Amino acid sequence: MTVEPPQIEGVRRSFVEANGVRFHVTEAGPPDGRPVVALHGWPQHHYEWRDLLADPPAGLRIIAPDLPGYGWSGPAPHKWAKEDVATDVLALLDVLGLDRVLLVAHDWGAYVGYRMILRSPERFDGYLAMNINHPWQRPADVLPHLWKLAYQVPLAAFGVFVQQRTKFVEKLMFGVGSDLDPADARLFADRFRDPVCARAGRTPTAPF
Repeated sequence: MTVEPPQIEGVRRSFVEANGVRFHVTEAGPPDGRPVVALHGWPQHHYEWRDLLADPPAGLRIIAPDLPGYGWSGPAPHKWAKEDVATDVLALLDVLGLDRVLLVAHDWGAYVGYRMILRSPERFDGYLAMNINHPWQRPADVLPHLWKLAYQVPLAAFGVFVQQRTKFVEKLMFGVGSDLDPADARLFADRFRDPVCARAGRTPTAPF
């Protein structure tokens, strides 16, 4: 099991208490740069943004927290509902003194991002959502694509066991067309051996 966060050259790390969550936050770029908050998806953590953190664009302050229960952040004091996690991340922005930010997010982190944008649009100068459906689709448009979410069935039924005791996460990340380095896949998967991460990783299959 990976105990320490993976090395990324030049980053700053901190632990920040916000809304009852002990967030692990990784930053890069000038502290007074334009803030860009980067939210990861499942089954990742802040290391998903390693290339951006290692080489941040000029003038940008990249802020990549581990979401509650993921990576090296502590568990959330609530069920992992997207609205609650959005509250947690907005509270983190408050503690960090960030009134307005750019937001980039992937997968279930992007669903949390939509919740944040819809609740507090005045706090965001722009939003890039990746690998997630947008919130305004009709059921008729979504239903033909639900088969793509079949991998979530084992998570919904046996999520903690599957993530802790099997290679499901690691094998999933080597899916068709994946060029992910095997060492990086193991680095992500190993965090879900931790019971806190395994519990958090089970519940994001629910969209609300």
